[in-house]
This record gives sequence, C-alpha cells and structure tokens, in this order.
Amino acid sequence: MENERGNSMSALEALPDGSLVAMERAWDSVFFSLVISLKQLRIDADRLVVEKIARLSSSEGWILDNFEGLAHHLGKRFFIVSDDNQNPLQRTLLYYIELDTK
Repeated sequence: MENERGNSMSALEALPDGSLVAMERAWDSVFFSLVISLKQLRIDADRLVVEKIARLSSSEGWILDNFEGLAHHLGKRFFIVSDDNQNPLQRTLLYYIELDTK
C-alpha cells in the first residue's frame, strides 16, 4: 500500500511492545474525499519498519471527519476521535476499532 497524496500525521500512540501507531489523514481535492490511514511503526535491527494496518476512506462509505485523537485501550482496540471545531459543518465523532497490529 502506498501513501495517500497530501497526507499528514494527526496522532501518534505508543503500544506496550514499544511500537507506535500513527494516524494520518489526507484530503483528496479532486473528489473531496477524506482518507484516514493507521500505520504501525517499529524498529527492526537498525531500520524503521512501517506497516499500514488500516485505511478508511469517505469515498468507500466511512463517515469520517477531522480525526486528530488516537488512544490505545485494550489489546488491539483503539479509540479515534474528531472534534467539530465549533463548526456546524463538522462533527464530533468517537470510533472504537480493533486493528490487526503485530
């Protein structure tokens, strides 16, 4: 899987095994869709290994907004959250998801 165009990191969460989960968001200006990607980062010997573990796209039916919070809960479960920025066109959303982390 390749990176989304125009992506930027919006959250980073440490896992008990020392790896990290990064949340990135990208706006597709052509179709105005939003893509949220979650990637696991870990050090293997002397190199950084990055594995995409989830991709959520509004063009595929996901109800997404400006997600900028990520919190590990239990096992492979996480909360992700957006806020409405006091903007009537945005929403505050809280998702509870299970990821296929290693």
